[in-house]
Order: sequence, then C-alpha cells, then structure tokens
Amino acid sequence: MGTRLYVGNIPYGTSDVDLRTLFGQNGRAVTEVKIVTDRETGQSRGFAFVEMANKDDALAVINELNGTSMGGRSIVVNEARERTPGGGGGGPRPGGYGGGGGGAPRPGGPGGFGGPRPGGFSGAPRPGGFGGGGGYGDRRGGAPPAAATPDKDAQRRRSNRDRDKERERIRDEDDDY
Repeated sequence: MGTRLYVGNIPYGTSDVDLRTLFGQNGRAVTEVKIVTDRETGQSRGFAFVEMANKDDALAVINELNGTSMGGRSIVVNEARERTPGGGGGGPRPGGYGGGGGGAPRPGGPGGFGGPRPGGFSGAPRPGGFGGGGGYGDRRGGAPPAAATPDKDAQRRRSNRDRDKERERIRDEDDDY
C-alpha cells in the first residue's frame, strides 16, 4: 500500500488528470487521485487526495510541491491523516455550553467556561429544557414558562385548523386557473 497525500487549496477546475500529471513528474508512480466534490452540486471542494506508490516518492512530492503555485493558488501538500471515528470534527471538545453531556469535564467546572452559572445552559437537564439551573426563566428574573393550559391548547388547535383550511382554499383557487 502506498502513501496517501492531502492536497489542499487546488483550483476548482482541476481534474484528476492534472493532478496525476503534476504528481507523476520525474518518473514518480501515482496510484490513485481523488478530488473531493460537493454531494449536491458535484463541484470540487478545492482539495484532493493523491496516493503515491511508495513513501520515498511521497516525501519527495511533499518537499517539491508544498507551497507551489497551481492556477494562481498556493497549494498545500502533506501526508493525509486518518479520519476520526464518526467522520470529521467529532469527539469531545473542551469548553462548550456547560456540562450535562458530551465530553469530559474540565478542571474548575462541569465542562463550561468555569463553574455553573445561574440559569442558561448548565448543570443537570431539567424537564423540557436545554440544561439545568432553571433555563431561560432564571435569567429573565421570572419562573420557567408554565405548561400550556387545556384552553390554550384547544385555542391553538382551532387556530391552526383555521389557518390550514384557509391555505387549502387558496391552493384550490390557484388550481382552478
């Protein structure tokens, strides 16, 4: 198995053949070229992976091409790192919005920017909220919002039903034309 290289900041119009030619200079063997594209548009995302047949060729290419200009852009060439489990960017990060999930706790607090804060996103989760400490209610100086009363629920359902009927009526009128 060869050595896989990351090639960044390539021009968006670069083809597999362009990269194979560039990396195959001086008799080097290129095993595979993969330009990464956007799933929806199919456009190049501006980076690629090139697999060289052996480690010596890969090191020579890195020293020779890293920082050189290609199509007016300074390309980046280095050895590709393996993906982290779960794709990109995953894993616990220091800091965050206050403990209560994801990641190891930081010294000095339950995972946030220091210790727990009154209200907001910190501490143990509360029913129906984002975090402990009372949620939004404490910051505004009032109690957390009470559950909707049955009268309010019925009123919302009627309002939503009326709105949906009106939209359906308008749709039917548009279909007639």
